[in-house]
Amino acid sequence: MVALRRRKRIVSRANAPEDGGLAYKIREVILLPVLKGQGDRVGLLLLAWGGALVGYFGPWIGQKAAALAWNAYDLFDLLRLLPEIETGALTVNLQALRLPLVGLAVLLPVILTEVHWLWRLGGGMLGAGLTLATLPPYPEIVNAWRMPGWRIPFWWGVGAMVASVAVVWIAPRLGRYRLWLMLAWVAVTGLPASATMQRLMPAIRNLYVVRINPGWGFWLCMLSLCAVALITWMQSIDERKGGSGYGENTA
Repeated sequence: MVALRRRKRIVSRANAPEDGGLAYKIREVILLPVLKGQGDRVGLLLLAWGGALVGYFGPWIGQKAAALAWNAYDLFDLLRLLPEIETGALTVNLQALRLPLVGLAVLLPVILTEVHWLWRLGGGMLGAGLTLATLPPYPEIVNAWRMPGWRIPFWWGVGAMVASVAVVWIAPRLGRYRLWLMLAWVAVTGLPASATMQRLMPAIRNLYVVRINPGWGFWLCMLSLCAVALITWMQSIDERKGGSGYGENTA
């Protein structure tokens, strides 16, 4: 499979127009690997990744009033004021609600491992930008690195920012372990948020004084993360059978 791809590239270069210049190189080296064979699975993963991101910033509380349909990003700050949490009657780690965003930020450049390194670099920069949203607000961020309550989300954000850029170079060198690490990463960053949301629902229902359920943003985010895990698992099985050529370094 690898030899066949290399042969196609050689033939393509042999047929390249001499005056193609930069535009031809961009089309052949950067765009075509995304639009052809590699783009099939990468495109599915990117679609699921985008769905998870939209779901994360979509409403996690099923409310018709837009002002009360909070997303996961808002819930981290707003639910700190719940009476059950302030009194200690409900012990829950609200920081887990930020984990899906941290996970998506680091996951994007890993998904783009098979394509040209410029796409990976762009994914790493976008991931680093997403991690900025997980950092504490001003003025808390000034002393957040040592302030109780803000210390963990601060170091999570800093660590994820560094990781989202570092994996641009690390991911292509992980070989067959990359897929299993992706599966583990999706589980570690997705399951705690889902469990935390389920534990918070009784307290949220008491706050609204009506029976409510998780909104479409919650379900879209969780189902999209499950889709990422499923696609990755299927690719890992395909790789073990030796039929996909997965893991070819395009850097």
